Amino acid sequence: MRLWPRAGETDTGEDERWLASRENLVSSSRLHPTFLWRVALETTVAVLIIGTVELVTDGDGDLADIGWVALLLAFLRLAVIVYDWHDIRVMITDRRIIRVHGLIVKKVNTMPLAKVTDLTYRRTGPGKLFGYGTFVVESAGQEHGLRELRFVPTPDALYADLCEMMFGAGPPPRP
Repeated sequence: MRLWPRAGETDTGEDERWLASRENLVSSSRLHPTFLWRVALETTVAVLIIGTVELVTDGDGDLADIGWVALLLAFLRLAVIVYDWHDIRVMITDRRIIRVHGLIVKKVNTMPLAKVTDLTYRRTGPGKLFGYGTFVVESAGQEHGLRELRFVPTPDALYADLCEMMFGAGPPPRP
């Protein structure tokens, strides 16, 4: 099982519940797994520091107890962020861009494609290497919840799809 779809595929699951009755899903995915690297690195550093403290103090005293609590909190934080990542969805339909996110309170941010005035697409070195990109979506002087979409998988195909829908005849045909 792959974590995100390849270019041209959609991972629909329960995404249809966020769509209007006459809306067609073009692409759907969660964020690229590199979204998790920072928290994984921070958790690893916390484990190393706490392990060093445990070795130095021989596991005795209040400092060792604080270390165990800190370790538990670090792993709890990692688990919450991984769960949140698994729940974030970015969907493109023939009419709008949708981002669904939120652990306790589900938030759905949308931007109609007709309102998009500027679409900036960028890929950093790591983005090229690992296959993710960032989209900056702007509309005529309005603030909205979809300004920046980071860690988007298969960004080249998504950019081509968006350009075709915004400037071409319609959504690209799917095999």
